[in-house]
Amino acid sequence: GIRDLRSDWSSDVCSSDLLALLQQQWLALVVSVSAATLPTPQQVLVTGASGFVGRTLVPLLLQAGHRVTVLARDQQKLQQMPWVQAVTIIADDLTDADVCHRAVAGVEAVVHLADLAHVRATGTAHQKSFLNLQRLANAATRAGVQRFVYLSSCKARYPAHSSYGYNK
Repeated sequence: GIRDLRSDWSSDVCSSDLLALLQQQWLALVVSVSAATLPTPQQVLVTGASGFVGRTLVPLLLQAGHRVTVLARDQQKLQQMPWVQAVTIIADDLTDADVCHRAVAGVEAVVHLADLAHVRATGTAHQKSFLNLQRLANAATRAGVQRFVYLSSCKARYPAHSSYGYNK
């Protein structure tokens, strides 16, 4: 079952090549369904656009006719993306409520992907990440954003394993 497969992923039973292939197929399915469910065209704000999911989602949103704004702390990572010229970039982060309010102004959908997924961070760092989510969601609600998509993590199923999973 799914539970057995997940435990195999964390062991040597599942090769890294097979794991990468499964992750890519899962990602393609999730992202294509997500991009297809938004009425076209919409103004979409994406956080975490340079991450694993974001770098795949943004070009699909653009291909579907959406106008995409990206809120990013690190512009250098975005410059490596082939779609960088096709998006509006807000160079800032989610720690400032005013930035969140400006980012969601005129937006019809928010896809929040930004987080500290693959770093060794303390519970305090992940708590800050949660507060960033809360700040963005509050701004989106006040702005009348129609859709807010928050991608969590499979680590949320195992909160005792990490502070990241706990905060998810």
